[in-house]
Amino acid sequence: MTTTTFIPAPADAEAHANTDDRLPVFVYGTLRPDFVNAHIWEGRGYAKYDGKSRIDNHKLVSNGGFPYCIPHEGSTTYGCLIVPSVDQYDYVLASMDSLEGVPVHYTRETVAVTCPDGIIMAWVYIPANPSRVEGLSDVYLNDWTQHVRRRHTNLNDRWSID
Repeated sequence: MTTTTFIPAPADAEAHANTDDRLPVFVYGTLRPDFVNAHIWEGRGYAKYDGKSRIDNHKLVSNGGFPYCIPHEGSTTYGCLIVPSVDQYDYVLASMDSLEGVPVHYTRETVAVTCPDGIIMAWVYIPANPSRVEGLSDVYLNDWTQHVRRRHTNLNDRWSID
């Protein structure tokens, strides 16, 4: 099992931003548990703090099918830490990079993630070309899981048969 190193303060997190350690991955969309792309890491690692981990000064926007996480002062994005197993780390990261189209569609960057028991550095996928996501709709509560639940609830309410 891979262990994660928690950093006690944001100032200390900044010092670790360029680390070569095998960082967990902060996922915020279709890579979260119970979503279509979770198969990439399931059985090759584990999810931690789903919906209880966050990155500050970022928000989610969507094209309707999946979200993008973009820097945005004053916003908070919610997601999950994926911690790949030591022997599966390279496979999981390469598979995620391939899915996300690194470096053309997304880039993979380090970010400080706030979790229930501290702050940890993790990878996050950010759009490679921010102009491509300008004007996209905000994601409800900056949480893809909540957004999808709300969207499906609204659809069910609208199409219910009395």
